[in-house]
Amino acid sequence: MKGIREAVKRAALGASGMLILAPWVEIWALDSSKTAAGANHAAAHAYSTGAGIRVGIIEASGGVNTNQTSIDEGGRLIKNLDFLGNYTRITADPVGVPPFTTHATRVTDIAASSHGTFTGVAPASHVYVGAVDTDPGIFNAMDWLYRGHGVAQFNMSLGAGDNDGGANKLALALDYHMHTYDTLMIKSAGNSGGQVTSPGDFYNGITVGALNETFTARASFSSYLMQGESGTTVNFWPKPEVVAPGVNINTQFLGPASGTSYAAPHVSGIVALLQKGTSSTPGLTLGTAGNANHLAIKAIIMNSARKREIEGPINSYPIAADLNTTASQASDGDYLNGSTFRVGVSATAPKTAEWTPSKWSYTNNVFVTDAPLDDELGTGAVDALRAVLQLDGGQQGPGAVNPIGWDLNTLNMGSPKDYYLNFPTGGTGVFLTVTLTWDRRVSRTEGGEPDLEFQGDSFTPLALPNLDLQIFYQGSLYAQSVGTYNTEHLHIPLIHAGAANSYMVRVQPVSNVSNTRYALAWWGVSNLGNNVVPEPTMVALLVLGGAILGRRFWQRK
Repeated sequence: MKGIREAVKRAALGASGMLILAPWVEIWALDSSKTAAGANHAAAHAYSTGAGIRVGIIEASGGVNTNQTSIDEGGRLIKNLDFLGNYTRITADPVGVPPFTTHATRVTDIAASSHGTFTGVAPASHVYVGAVDTDPGIFNAMDWLYRGHGVAQFNMSLGAGDNDGGANKLALALDYHMHTYDTLMIKSAGNSGGQVTSPGDFYNGITVGALNETFTARASFSSYLMQGESGTTVNFWPKPEVVAPGVNINTQFLGPASGTSYAAPHVSGIVALLQKGTSSTPGLTLGTAGNANHLAIKAIIMNSARKREIEGPINSYPIAADLNTTASQASDGDYLNGSTFRVGVSATAPKTAEWTPSKWSYTNNVFVTDAPLDDELGTGAVDALRAVLQLDGGQQGPGAVNPIGWDLNTLNMGSPKDYYLNFPTGGTGVFLTVTLTWDRRVSRTEGGEPDLEFQGDSFTPLALPNLDLQIFYQGSLYAQSVGTYNTEHLHIPLIHAGAANSYMVRVQPVSNVSNTRYALAWWGVSNLGNNVVPEPTMVALLVLGGAILGRRFWQRK
């Protein structure tokens, strides 16, 4: 695929196979996306600011204009590098700076600005920018920033045409890098309103769609379909994984613009918050070969996303829905009847714009989904505060666990891992959210030299491990997510009020499972009220109080 050297000013796809940017136009702001109605990162800063965490920004065709951002004034723009025209492995920083683009500058500020009004998601992080215009350049710039500068998470607000289901070389190479070196890629979904752009079809990273200006629905331009999917077919692929504010985002120096390009850095900023950790919980360090903290971060972000019937910390936050014009597609059968399961199957259920698994059945008192994410929303709207609270729940299990937590573990055939909800839970209106994720493994064949190099090496997908996510009530199967990709998700009502350990979460190996690393995150509610959310500092209480007061205007009726 060829690259481009000029910023594309509109969000429509460019010539086939070309890298494209994702800007749009109109009137909203980063000062709104930080609120409880948006990505909720202002409140999260009482717990974490991402201080010192290295955030990589891989940008098509240009770098940051230091006259249009205050990040450089604070010494936090560490590198602003020109990798344009690159096709080979990089061994040193290139000389000179890239041409500037407002796109790169705005993306960087969303992730990391410390401005008091137009506040980025990780306002104390350090930023490393690489301008690219080829597929080899994307990979080689990312790999050099990792090897040369210790950067282990990367925002890619760019695209290379419609996806091919993860078969393209760049998606394979990025999956290899994430699995091998414990790095994490965040990719914008694209702005055609149709097919997700490559390499957002990778398995191991996070692809991000955009919310509208009121944060209540998918933006009309936000892409959400994978190869072979359409409105008349069920969306089985777990893409996008999440959605984030992406319409009319302006920064300290730049006016409003829209696109999934500006949704993605909200997620990159949340990654930095989780890397840094809180006063209660150490951060999830990325970049150590052989580790799998990228899986834990991915599971935490996906599981803490907002949707209808979420549990705390304030369950009346705004909840995103599908776009009205696409809310009656094959994937939109409503799995809920009020706050309990709807008997039947998704194909014949009433359509809904609210969050719902793309395909499901509820028969014989067992809920089953084999397409567990909402077709347009993924697991929901990202929420930075909920993400850090999910992290603060702590690593737990297998065995008895508290209402909020996560685990990073290894699975083998014949040895499921069980997590018992060690608290009384369930009853009318009580929901449990659980997310399970693992990697696609990719093999690399050297192309004549031992060093990792995109152009000469070849990458081949290995058999994908198949894991199921199951919920049991008093020993009987209650619900399960049995998708065919590398993410399982359940957001379900616990209709039976049960004592401690009545409900159990199981990670079930099905096939191709051998020393398979997985991450699990859960968010439940105790009927005793002790949900084990750490107490914030006094600063946090003041921030949260303002967020709660500011929230009331946005509350859905």
